Amino acid sequence: MINAQDHILIERFVEGTLTGSGLKEFQKRMTGDDSFKSEVDFYSLLFSGITLSREQELAHFITSNVSVKQYTPRSVIAIVIVMLIIIASGVGVWNYLEKDAASGNKNFFTFNFLSKQQSKTATVSAIEKQKTEKKNSTKENRMNESSSDENTKESLQAKNDSAKEIYTQSHTADSLSDDENIVIKKDEMISSVEMAVVNRTKEQKTDAEKAKESLTKEAVERLNPGAQLPEQESSRSNTLQVEFWLSPVNYKGFKLVKNKLVLFGIDRPDAVKLYSLNDQLYMQYGQMFSKLNPTYDYQSFLALKESEIPPQLK
Repeated sequence: MINAQDHILIERFVEGTLTGSGLKEFQKRMTGDDSFKSEVDFYSLLFSGITLSREQELAHFITSNVSVKQYTPRSVIAIVIVMLIIIASGVGVWNYLEKDAASGNKNFFTFNFLSKQQSKTATVSAIEKQKTEKKNSTKENRMNESSSDENTKESLQAKNDSAKEIYTQSHTADSLSDDENIVIKKDEMISSVEMAVVNRTKEQKTDAEKAKESLTKEAVERLNPGAQLPEQESSRSNTLQVEFWLSPVNYKGFKLVKNKLVLFGIDRPDAVKLYSLNDQLYMQYGQMFSKLNPTYDYQSFLALKESEIPPQLK
């Protein structure tokens, strides 16, 4: 049985406003209920008829109330002729008011595109003529320039040869005089002295080492009392051969190779003192203390800070 709610659903389905889950349930009901499907088809047919009748009424209303004028071939031809006359009049007025009309040539109908084409052709021919004349003049100028260049080159070559000869003679004389006056400053050695190295290392030997050393010495004397063997020398020599040099560039540094020490930049050699502490060589120059390590290359002096100076050297 179709109730009022079903009629609302059918209207929404026919109008296309039923969507979502409601549309799915509606289609499912149409599939399972034939009477409901027949009712829906009836409503759809009725809705289509009403819509078609409304469209026909609207079309009849428009055709009956709106008059459409029908043009005959003669009227169309007349309209076209009038439009052509209007266009021709506009073109004539434009040509009359154009800037060229100021010269006195006031023509209503002029074919400017033809005159422009002719002027363009004349301009192109004039340009080509100018290019040809320019090429010919360039060739003549190049020929004249080449001849003048050859003459100029010959004169310049002669001048250069004479100038070279004069310069060579003057440069030779100047070089001879300059060589006699040049003084080349070189490194200069102030003095070379043998300096004592003060050993500040305190050796602390145990009783066993002292007893062993005394026994060794006593055994050597008993075995060969007349040999008079020298006492064992320390690992570091007590003296160094020191050379004091001055550099023209005021370089200050040193080089220590074996028992030879080379010092640069020391103005007062008598203020230099050498110390040895735990196999490390130190140099005191006035209030400055520096470490001297063996090196074949010259190294700059590195002054020790007050906290880095060993107390044995103070």
